[in-house]
Amino acid sequence: MESTTLAARLDTPEPKPAPRRALISWVLFDWSAQPYYTLVLTFLFAPYFVNAVAATPAHGQALWGYAAAAAGVLIALGSPFLGALADGRGARKPWIGTFSVFLVASLAVLWFAVPGADSSTILLVLIAFVIATAMAEFTTVFTNAMMPTLVPPSQLGRLSGTGWAVGYAGGLLSLAVMAGLIVTDPATGRTLFGLEPILALDQTAREGDRLVGPFAALWFALFMIPFFLFVPDRAHVTPPGTRRPALAELWETIRGLPSHRDMLLFLIARMLYADGLSAIFAFGGIYGASVFGWGAMELGIFGIVLTL
Repeated sequence: MESTTLAARLDTPEPKPAPRRALISWVLFDWSAQPYYTLVLTFLFAPYFVNAVAATPAHGQALWGYAAAAAGVLIALGSPFLGALADGRGARKPWIGTFSVFLVASLAVLWFAVPGADSSTILLVLIAFVIATAMAEFTTVFTNAMMPTLVPPSQLGRLSGTGWAVGYAGGLLSLAVMAGLIVTDPATGRTLFGLEPILALDQTAREGDRLVGPFAALWFALFMIPFFLFVPDRAHVTPPGTRRPALAELWETIRGLPSHRDMLLFLIARMLYADGLSAIFAFGGIYGASVFGWGAMELGIFGIVLTL
């Protein structure tokens, strides 16, 4: 049998477009999730952890690198199977809801990353970071799987690109809020905008930096509400007697890739591109803080410029 799974995906009939409010709500997923990548993974929390939570910056960089690698392995092992599961087996929202709960809870745990934390607290924070990273990616697997049920194939690029752009806008706004109004430079006690922080937080305990995780969790939970309310969860219709275990379908797809050269080249290129991008995301802010000595103001400007 020649890659019937992959061929079936490519030959899926055009669905009836979902209502506009459903498409807007689907796009808001990227808006909801992006602050995790912008605030936690790259520009604010990661440099804070490396330079203030860990015993030394070098040790912090090593710990953060190991945690990012562990998350990468978990994603690499789980995403293909979950992708096969998402493509043809019933509702996706229960999976998205489950992963979202773990994502929000893990981000909230980052509050405990006090300066000079003991080893058990550091371990807890790193585990939360690994779980949050994996949950963010696993949730994306299922939200992406919903796209072919929302718009015809001719509109997939527009919907995906709009979500990507709106996501970066959300990351930019959340960064402006946190760096410009809440997180302070320890040397000056001022935010990126040169203001006193809008919240009465303990600057010596770096509560502004620690608030990044709970803020990203609250942002995600709030803006995901329209997604769960308005995005239709249309299951892929599988003809009776043709459904096979997800692992069997995944293996069949992998075996069929050589006969779909363009798809094979795309997956290889995507893997190389994503690997480099992940390294930049994981260490961009850390590099700026550790090598150039950037504080919250410089990192905030760096994040805003790079996001734009």
